[in-house]
Amino acid sequence: MLLSAPLAAQGFDAAGFFGGDFKPATDRKDAGTLSASLELEPPDWMDFTGSGSARARGRFEFTRDGLVIKPDSDHGTCEALLDVGVSRVAGTVKLHELDQGGAFGFHMRDLAEPGKAWLIELKHLESGAWQLRIRARVNGGRYVAFPESKCEIRALDLPADFSFELKPGELTADVAGNRSSAKAKIENGVSLGLAVTDARARLRGLSLDVTLHPTWMDDAAQRLLARRTLERLREYATSGLLSGIAAFEHPGAKQALEVYTEAERRDLEGARDDPFQRADVLARIARAHPDNAFAQHEAGVAAMLAGRVASGHALLLAADRLQRTPVTSLALAEACRRVGDVTGAETALQQAKKDMPDALRPDFALIEGRLLADRGDIAGAEGVLKKAAASYAEHPQLQAFADSATVLTQPPTLNALELEAPFGLSLVSDVPEDMMQPVLARLKPYIEKIRLWLPDLPAKLEGVLAVFASPVEYLRAALLVAGDNLDNVAGMYLPHGIGGGPSVMACRAFGEDELLRTLVHELWHMALAAAGRSESLPRWLNEGMAVFLSAGRIEQGVMVYDELPSEFMAFGDAPLEGLNLERVQAALAARPHEFYVPGEVRGNYLAAWAVVWFLASRAESLQTVRNLLKGEGTLNPTAELMQAMTKALADRLR
Repeated sequence: MLLSAPLAAQGFDAAGFFGGDFKPATDRKDAGTLSASLELEPPDWMDFTGSGSARARGRFEFTRDGLVIKPDSDHGTCEALLDVGVSRVAGTVKLHELDQGGAFGFHMRDLAEPGKAWLIELKHLESGAWQLRIRARVNGGRYVAFPESKCEIRALDLPADFSFELKPGELTADVAGNRSSAKAKIENGVSLGLAVTDARARLRGLSLDVTLHPTWMDDAAQRLLARRTLERLREYATSGLLSGIAAFEHPGAKQALEVYTEAERRDLEGARDDPFQRADVLARIARAHPDNAFAQHEAGVAAMLAGRVASGHALLLAADRLQRTPVTSLALAEACRRVGDVTGAETALQQAKKDMPDALRPDFALIEGRLLADRGDIAGAEGVLKKAAASYAEHPQLQAFADSATVLTQPPTLNALELEAPFGLSLVSDVPEDMMQPVLARLKPYIEKIRLWLPDLPAKLEGVLAVFASPVEYLRAALLVAGDNLDNVAGMYLPHGIGGGPSVMACRAFGEDELLRTLVHELWHMALAAAGRSESLPRWLNEGMAVFLSAGRIEQGVMVYDELPSEFMAFGDAPLEGLNLERVQAALAARPHEFYVPGEVRGNYLAAWAVVWFLASRAESLQTVRNLLKGEGTLNPTAELMQAMTKALADRLR
């Protein structure tokens, strides 16, 4: 795809990946200094985990005095994971506090064999003395100290610098002049983490001199490329779609502007370069001139450009009622399409054809093609978009969307794999088979779980499972069918996808864990459709089950569902604040096009998952979910249900 090709040629950009936290070396691009103050805010390249089953993020507090880590009885060990892989590293952190009985260490995991790991650790003994040591993980289980590495420290004044180094064949550590070392055969590079065990610790000023590992850089480059490609695609799929409409002058513009006050014209001039400020100003003007079609039209388009789809839809409906013009009808068609009203969009599109100026024809073809795709007619969309792209070469969005339709019709980079795919689907991918095998193996218990929830599911499903290695190739396919919601798209189920048949598409570049979650989520949608129930069941139940199943993890062969799904990490430390009875009632009552309205969709997903999690996790309400999946009965959320559900969630997520 033209918009992605320049990005693909750039390779890995460490400064772009880590932002201002990375200072590259002067003599090589794969080395430099990565640093974080650990005060007030976590860096973007840090994540949090713990040894317990509940959510660990609450055990980490970023203060003006540094990062405070507080293990508890559930999370005996808490770890801040660093998204970096190195072949060599020398690092320092200032240890300000470590309570007696606790330990702090740099945790390193082998990039190729995660069962191999090492811990450079300082232990504060119950006696008050200290021990510096280096431990290795034995047979994927417990950690055992290298005897020669043990350094006994009678007294230690904090704060103190804790330094370590990974060199070929050796690990070394130093705390306030006390040194430790051990011979260690580390051939594949390592990931890094800051681990605290058993007692409270406080850290500041992390600094790492790193040589980045090629394997990690390849994976990180793909993730960075995906992030940048998404930014470009969002522009194509949102503001880019409206660029021609926004530039076209409404026929009532001159007359309408004459009735604006001097203050309104001044406010408009001041908001020229800020889309959000402009949307606010135009909305205010539209309220002041309710009978002015131009004011409603301009405010509607501005709201759409600012991502306020529901508001834009309402304003454009008002503009269309006051004065029907081709440009308003075209904008209304796009607004209807984005709120999921495909019929309303098609009606508005046909109205736009009447006396339509030539300048609007590229935008007409673009919306027509996307509407066909929304209806599942990918081949029809490809025909419309390719024809328009040939006629209007100066319109880049047409070429990008036509290219996306072509990829969906027949992905050029994917080959059939001789691996057993879930549900007997045809598996196509450009991911090497040895990388796909572990993912397919991890999928099996989830597939069994789906079959338990859908006992009448056919033994074999018709369709294609497509897994892309490159985010560019995947996203160019996703653009046409998921362009409005690209923020959280790592995969999708298409009733009419590759070759016109049912398809699940996903991307390996977002990581194996994300690929696994994505496949479970989308395969649930495919299975529900194959069982003939996807159209009859409410959307909240369909999506709530998909998130519930994909958020599970395996512990000793048993599926466990007790963590906040990754989809909702964007809600921060208070994911339940917006979860009230009104929110849940709206989500459960939402029709399909209402469920996915931008601005509301993430909250709808959260409400749907919370209800399913609560009902499916308790023996007394498990049958309720089974009955709902059979289409038997309905669920009416009550204040009593909300009270019990939010308490259960709060207990689990604390």
